[in-house]
Amino acid sequence: MDFFTGNNDVGTLALGLLIAGTATGLFSGMLGAGGGLILVPVLYHVLGQLGVSDAVRLHLAAGTALAALLPTTLAALHAHLKAKAVDLALLKRWSAPLVVGAVAGAALAQRLPADWLAILFAGMATVVALFLLLGKDGWRLCDQPPRRWFGELLPF
Repeated sequence: MDFFTGNNDVGTLALGLLIAGTATGLFSGMLGAGGGLILVPVLYHVLGQLGVSDAVRLHLAAGTALAALLPTTLAALHAHLKAKAVDLALLKRWSAPLVVGAVAGAALAQRLPADWLAILFAGMATVVALFLLLGKDGWRLCDQPPRRWFGELLPF
């Protein structure tokens, strides 16, 4: 029974990941959001129970969540490509700024203290939560992706 009580490192990890995976799948399916918003806090606390240092815990939780989402993202891209539901011209235009932005973000996250990352994550999660709570179907920032310099800066 130690497996489910939290007195066992493997049990704590397995139970935490089972809960995180279930919640992530449910929220992602229902709301289209949830991967990072659910996985990161759960992994953060599971890693804390496993004795991972506060200095690296948030970095490890965020990196693990991103790594877990990569196969799902690629599978979704494949399904949308088959359904011809991808704007390939936009994807090509945004590919380089997306990659550069991801690398720059990873480099910045490595250098930021864990407290700052926690504040940034909480701020972004709050904005997403408010949008999901208060958002209306008709809300649109624009009808088309921006062009010129802002169109290249946005995916970065």
